Amino acid sequence: METQNIPNLRLKFALLANACFSTLCAVPMIGYANQLASLTGIGEVESIRSMGFGLLLFAGFLFFLTRGKSSKLQPFMVWPVVFGDFFWVIASFAGLATGSSSLTTLGSWLVAEVAILVGLFGAAQAYFLIKRERVDIG
Repeated sequence: METQNIPNLRLKFALLANACFSTLCAVPMIGYANQLASLTGIGEVESIRSMGFGLLLFAGFLFFLTRGKSSKLQPFMVWPVVFGDFFWVIASFAGLATGSSSLTTLGSWLVAEVAILVGLFGAAQAYFLIKRERVDIG
């Protein structure tokens, strides 16, 4: 395997891991929205279910991006994913910091843990995208 392909494969792996995690989060949000609402303190069941469907769409987009050859991953398609992940992290912690929500302790922990994981996905994707661009440049 050429050294040039390693950053491409790692970027693809980071995007696929993000897609899998998004799917794993979405399925219970859709199927068990009532239970999650009571456990987390998020009162609106339809908000949870809507977020779950949004995550499925996001995961589908990531799976679409990563199909085929790794070298086909275009930066203009990946950077919005990175920025979206970082926005999710900022919005999650801003929501927790304001303390204006009715989240239970478990709900707050879940929001924080998911935000940390999403931040790690965003950081990995950004790192491998930058590394790939440096390899492509020379």
